[in-house]
Amino acid sequence: MDNNALRQAAIKELARRELERRKGAMAPMPGHGSEMNPNDPLTQFVNQTGAGRAFVDGTQSGVTFGADDELAGAGRALKNTGGLLGLARRAIDPSQEAFSPIMKEEYRRGRRVAEVAKQFRENKHPYASVAGEVAGGLTTAGGLAKSGVTLVGRTTGKGIPTRMLAGATEGAAYGGLYGAGNANPGERLKGAQDGALVGAVTGGALEGVAGRLAKRSARKALNKSVPTSVKYKKRAKPLYRKAKKAGAMVQPKAYEKMMRSVANDLDEFGYDQDLQRRVPPLLRKVGSNYNKATSVPELEKVRRMANNVLKDGDGSEREIAKLVKRRIDELMDNKSAWMGDKSGLKALKKARTNWSQAKKMEIVEKAVRDGSAAASGSENGVRNAFRAILKSDKKRRLFTADEIKAMEQIRDGSRGQNILKLLGKLGYGSGGSNSFVGGTLGVLTGGSIGGPVGAALMPAIGYGAQKAAIRAQQGSVDGLLRTVGNKGKAPLLQLPRYHTQPLIGVGAQEAEAFRRGRSN
Repeated sequence: MDNNALRQAAIKELARRELERRKGAMAPMPGHGSEMNPNDPLTQFVNQTGAGRAFVDGTQSGVTFGADDELAGAGRALKNTGGLLGLARRAIDPSQEAFSPIMKEEYRRGRRVAEVAKQFRENKHPYASVAGEVAGGLTTAGGLAKSGVTLVGRTTGKGIPTRMLAGATEGAAYGGLYGAGNANPGERLKGAQDGALVGAVTGGALEGVAGRLAKRSARKALNKSVPTSVKYKKRAKPLYRKAKKAGAMVQPKAYEKMMRSVANDLDEFGYDQDLQRRVPPLLRKVGSNYNKATSVPELEKVRRMANNVLKDGDGSEREIAKLVKRRIDELMDNKSAWMGDKSGLKALKKARTNWSQAKKMEIVEKAVRDGSAAASGSENGVRNAFRAILKSDKKRRLFTADEIKAMEQIRDGSRGQNILKLLGKLGYGSGGSNSFVGGTLGVLTGGSIGGPVGAALMPAIGYGAQKAAIRAQQGSVDGLLRTVGNKGKAPLLQLPRYHTQPLIGVGAQEAEAFRRGRSN
């Protein structure tokens, strides 16, 4: 018996059982263990479904959001009642019903056969069936996303909460369609509501997980791109050589004008060489280049002397050094004040930036290195090291506002990190005698709560909390390094482009199918 004959026999058998069901004598449906009868027409029909056919049928279900049985019923109804032409004739003939009782019955029978076949397919070849549904769902959702029918695709570059909201909305739409498609007639609205709820949760969760993974990936990539202090110095040295080799010179008149500006600044400031004792050597150096062409290296020496006064001087001396440094930088930026090859000026600015970042990076690296080896433990030692930097006016003023904010985050810790730190005191680890006392306290606390098991478990939990706190702190340190590497400004984390729209569609469908137990 060929497949078409089997289908016809299956439809007749289904009609007979439906009639018995209406009369109250329910005939069992084949497909579950002892209910299967190899001679049953329905069993013979659905048993022809192999894994390949199950995959294809699953694809049709995924593409149509679970409405494949409705489409099968509609196709049978049209085929056996004159097709579209017959439907059109009945629609324009006032004496006939467009959707006649016969057509409705044919639709019901065809849909029911497809529905039973779907149940057999899912029971007999569950993996092939689900794989087909996933493939079909990806095809539909991916096609819609590609054509612009997507909310998530329009949130590229937005924050994770925004994308999660879009994912939940899109998931609700897919889940609602699938829930309605798989519901029985008369239960479509309820199926759509349940499917939309499941889809919203699934879509939002998928987008949230994808966003977190993308954020982590972006942070790792950015961390790898931040140079160490050694690399910054390696970058600066050839730039300094290039600036020196270029041979640009400041014109004497321009330098004389700069000196007059410095003199006016000092007069307005109220400079007194007896009060600001670190300033006279700086001013003598400034005056040593009077009435002569000044090279880039010579001007850079004057600027470095100003930087030294900035580092070591008191309040008024530092203010004067700032005035001198500002006038030198103005001279550097005034291209008309220079003669010769001016390409070295740009190289000098880049060299300064790299050298400044190298010095700041050295301070940060030393704080992490020394703090990690502290007797009080790595996490506490790093906090104390950055606390010392923030207390030192000399070191603190080298950093920008964003860099100081990042160091304060390391010093203070986040709420979660502080909870982990507190819990970590109940475990053995680094920290010498404090660790021993804390671990012993953990044994006693755990023992009082859970006996021998608690006594063994509590120190282990404490140790794990210690490690988690250190990892959280490392994230804050990485944030500081990224800020230093971004010329003192906290970088905006650019998430890589990722496409979850097709996954949201498939996830919503499969989550709703799982909720329904794949039984409808």
